[in-house]
Amino acid sequence: MNFVSCTDTAKLIRKALKARFPSQKFSVRSDQYSGGASIDVSWTDGPTEKLVESIVGRFAGSTFDGMQDLKEYHHSEVTTELRMLAKRAKVELPGDPVHFGADFVFTRRKFTPSFLERVIAEIGERFHTPDRPTVDDFEQGRAYNTHVLSGCSASDQYWSWQATIHRAANDRTVLAA
Repeated sequence: MNFVSCTDTAKLIRKALKARFPSQKFSVRSDQYSGGASIDVSWTDGPTEKLVESIVGRFAGSTFDGMQDLKEYHHSEVTTELRMLAKRAKVELPGDPVHFGADFVFTRRKFTPSFLERVIAEIGERFHTPDRPTVDDFEQGRAYNTHVLSGCSASDQYWSWQATIHRAANDRTVLAA
């Protein structure tokens, strides 16, 4: 098997994200430890996690099945697109197929207060709800105690402000001009 180091895998991820989202800033950090390696990708606002995962997920060298407590390694075919990325990243691809050095690629999207304020306002307008939590309430987890729709029981967390803000924010892409 042809191995691409974790560091070189992180370089490829940076180039792939830059090609797809040229105006978005990402933090791409690799970590090597006993028994494996991983890459953490984080950003603020910008594209949804689903969009970012569709780009970076192909660089994970393994998968984990929690039901079986089983880590499985896999390889990737070297495509023309991957060769172009490697050339731009100055990464040598050792052959075909390759095994990427990071077992897992984790993504984490953060939100600015102004983005969250817009989301909260949009939800309030949509459901005609004058009493809305603040961004601080959401960030501190206090919005679980109030509901967007009146008449919801305390156990109906699906309609809590916390869950509704979280779902709405995660579904929105905010790309810089």
